[in-house]
Order: sequence, then structure tokens, then C-alpha cells
Amino acid sequence: MARKIPNRSGTAVSNEDRLARSRQFATSATKYAALNQSAAAAVTTEGPAANSVDKKEPRKGEKAAKAETARINSGVSTQPLANDACSNSAEGQSRTYYVRIGAEDQARIDALAERSGLDPDYVRRALIKAVRARIQKLRDTATWHEVASAARPRLAEPKGTGAPFMKSMIRLEATHVAALQTSIDDPLNVYGATQLLSAIGKALLRSEIDELAQKISDIEVRAARPDPA
Repeated sequence: MARKIPNRSGTAVSNEDRLARSRQFATSATKYAALNQSAAAAVTTEGPAANSVDKKEPRKGEKAAKAETARINSGVSTQPLANDACSNSAEGQSRTYYVRIGAEDQARIDALAERSGLDPDYVRRALIKAVRARIQKLRDTATWHEVASAARPRLAEPKGTGAPFMKSMIRLEATHVAALQTSIDDPLNVYGATQLLSAIGKALLRSEIDELAQKISDIEVRAARPDPA
């Protein structure tokens, strides 16, 4: 009777099973060794041609990259790049500015909307459009001085005074910024361009509210007139 030898897992395995597995493993090992010997023989017979396969060919674009590196290291001037940077800065850049509104001006807008029967948001959008147009006109005509006296006190207000009203963007060149600073009397460049634009925007907003109030009053007067017979 075949003796049962328990394996580590606790399941009994017969000697016959162990012998069969050993023979199977030996056969597989013999085949593996034969394959290795045939592969080694093939490499030996191929000689230098086979070894050349191991040499890595330059990757695509590597030659071009090395040539560019050599060109830069050889002392090629990069002055044209510097000139391009200067020309871009000379063209100016877009400045984002914010306009806040005080409680008094907001109350006036709400009252005007109620008087005219218009939606308050519609009135607000009309005022924003008017302020943007005015600022662009001041930039194009270099007439910042027209609102400088009204905008200057706004610069003394603490940052964040009032509720957010509008956000806009305008492109300014160096000459525009210089004219803006000169008009508002800022020779030491204490205030940034966006601060100056925000102050001017506040002044223009109040001016536009006054004009809107006048328009509504004119409409009310015309509406109260009797129809001509």
C-alpha cells in the first residue's frame, strides 16, 4: 500500500504523485535548457551583426535637438528675442479695474428704476455700459483731466469701500498710463493704473446717475404735458 505523506497544507500526497510531478518538472527544465543553448548559439554565429542590434539608434528629433543645442552653445546671439519682448511691452497690456458703489448711489438707482418702471438690473446694465464707453473715450482722447477733480477724492477712500458694482477691462499703452497719472496729479507713481481707473470709474458712475435722473425727469415732464388739440 502506498504511503501517504502529508504536505505543509495538511493535504495527503502519495509518493506516486510526488514522483510524477518530479518527472514533469525535470522534462520542462530540460526543454528550457535546450532553448537557452540554441539561442546562445544563434548569437555567437551572428557575430558583430547581432551585437549592432543592441546599439540604440537616436530617437526621432534627437539629432535636431542636439544641433539646436550646439547652435546655442556656439554663441549665437539671442538679441532678436529681447527685441521682441520690448516690442510686446511697448504695445501695452489689458488692465482690469473694479468699480464699487456707495449706499447713497445705490439708493438713487433703485429710486430711479421705480420711478421709470424699469427693472433695477436693466438700469444697472445701462449704467455699466455708459461708464465703460466714457472711460474708453477718455483714453482715446487723453482727456482724463475732465474727471480728475471728481476722481481724486475717491483715491483717499479705504480699499473695498462700497459694494461691488462692475468689473471691466481696458487696454492701456505706456503713453495712456502716463497721461492718466499726469491728469490725476500722481507724479510719484503712488497709485497703480488700476487704482486710478477704479477711482475714475466711481466718479463717472455718479455722473451717469445724475444724467439718468435728468433723462427720467425730462420723460416725466413730457408725459405730464397735455396733448395738443
